[in-house]
Amino acid sequence: MFGDLNNNNIIDKLLYYIAPTNQLEETELNKVKWFNIWYGVLANIMTGIFDYDNVSKSLKRRIKQSFFCSNYVAGFEFEGVPVVAPVKPMGERNAWNEYTEFSAMLPDGKSLTLKYDDCVIGHNYTITSINDNLMCYHYAEMLAEMEQSVLNSVILSRLTDLIEVENENQVREVIDQINKRKQGNPFIISKARPDTESKSTALTSPTEVTKYYDSIRDCLNEFLTVTGLSSLVNPNKKERLIVDEVSSNDDIKNTLLTNRIENMEDFIEEFNKKFNMDIEVSVSDNIYSAVDDLSNINDKGGDDYDDQ
Repeated sequence: MFGDLNNNNIIDKLLYYIAPTNQLEETELNKVKWFNIWYGVLANIMTGIFDYDNVSKSLKRRIKQSFFCSNYVAGFEFEGVPVVAPVKPMGERNAWNEYTEFSAMLPDGKSLTLKYDDCVIGHNYTITSINDNLMCYHYAEMLAEMEQSVLNSVILSRLTDLIEVENENQVREVIDQINKRKQGNPFIISKARPDTESKSTALTSPTEVTKYYDSIRDCLNEFLTVTGLSSLVNPNKKERLIVDEVSSNDDIKNTLLTNRIENMEDFIEEFNKKFNMDIEVSVSDNIYSAVDDLSNINDKGGDDYDDQ
């Protein structure tokens, strides 16, 4: 269902609502826009964890995309050229719960069955669950809902005026007053009743807006935690982390991230041996600041508002 997020279905849906005709379509448009924004942010972070040297651009891209889209990745030879592709496990599992065969999608679009001994198998984690693609999809959906809640909260935090009229002739005068307002405050117009008085009602306190921003930050911090990237947030030490030093590096104490780094190291090492290559892999310099910025998003929103 979510295997291919690079197709045009989401974009087509976005273009269909590019000129919404009602509030429902506008809400759907906003959610689709925010989903695409946040999915792009999270996906680029997950595919930017590692830097690769001594490798072509096409192979580097396939390594990143393969580990992002699949729990199992294979390095094999196609038409005399070493390639990396996502694969689906097949066949029987051995005593170590390892699959003996894999189905790979070739660059020409055809599929190929690979024997375990004929390729190099890699994965992000030793015990697989869902891939990075689905992880980013899940949190992007949550964040899109929260962004819509922020928008609704902002609208509802405005003062809603209840303007009462005695007869229909006064409706035009009321509409004229509304048109003169430049602040975008919504109005409710009703017929006057003896038991009511004209009043303005705040439907939502403005502080509720900051609570939704706090929820966005909490959601992002949860994303960093479940991916293991939260352990990269260290303001006192952000120098480059070499993969082969991971076992002795005090910065990385999270099992998930350690597992990911060691598995990537093993895959690249075995890939180099099998195909006589010299690819080097290391944790990207830029991932530190990217994770730090994500974890601190809206960090001062509530404090700034309270100070005012």
